[in-house]
Amino acid sequence: MSAPELVSLRAAGRDAVVAVHRARAPRVGTLLFVHGAGCDRHVAGPLAAALPELDVIAPDLPGRGGTPGAPCTRVAELAAFVGGVIDALAVPRVVVMGHSLGGGVALELAMTRPLAGLVLAATGARLRVHPSVLEAMRVQAATSTESASLLGWSPGADPALIATLDAHARAVPAATSLADWLAADAFDRLHALDALDAPTLILAGADDPLTPPKYAQHLAAKLRDARVEFVSGAGHMLPLDQAPRIAPFVRDFVAACA
Repeated sequence: MSAPELVSLRAAGRDAVVAVHRARAPRVGTLLFVHGAGCDRHVAGPLAAALPELDVIAPDLPGRGGTPGAPCTRVAELAAFVGGVIDALAVPRVVVMGHSLGGGVALELAMTRPLAGLVLAATGARLRVHPSVLEAMRVQAATSTESASLLGWSPGADPALIATLDAHARAVPAATSLADWLAADAFDRLHALDALDAPTLILAGADDPLTPPKYAQHLAAKLRDARVEFVSGAGHMLPLDQAPRIAPFVRDFVAACA
């Protein structure tokens, strides 16, 4: 797979860099991928490789990589940033896909502007974080140690893929990872889902310990126009280690929303 084009822009008052993976086959639409807590734009790579028919846009959320400065502490701030990316790129019809914390960002964004569609992967309408995880992140931030590894890989995931993406995650400043986890912990849109009418595809790992299938079931029950796909044997990182399996669902959904 060829390297993505790196585009510098201004979004929500910030200098930012987004990776743009251009379609390598007849194009059917555009997908903007919002990464999860403690991650960066590189996590979109496996899915972009499995989706040659799509332009895949992957921004670095604030506080890491190509988007320097203080991290955001609320999901609403992150959603405003992603909205700024869409405006800066002038994408006319975009499906926004969010993984984990990124799914909360996608939901929040859909409450502020019309979107062609949503793909919600390994996420929920409320993203409470166990206190022990928050405490570990606080210690890392206070001691300036590297961020924790990604969590929730599927059994049998490619060790090379894990090593590559863990290396990118460890490059995210510990203070940024802490801000991400705190934003996730404070996110709660359980009682606002019926206000959304964007077509929605929900993807859930059947063996996800962090956002178990009941999260996806709740989303599917409350959203007006949603369908859910449960991926057997998949954990929390299914957009990464299960990219070839979920790509057909995403491709067909984006094409239908175009």
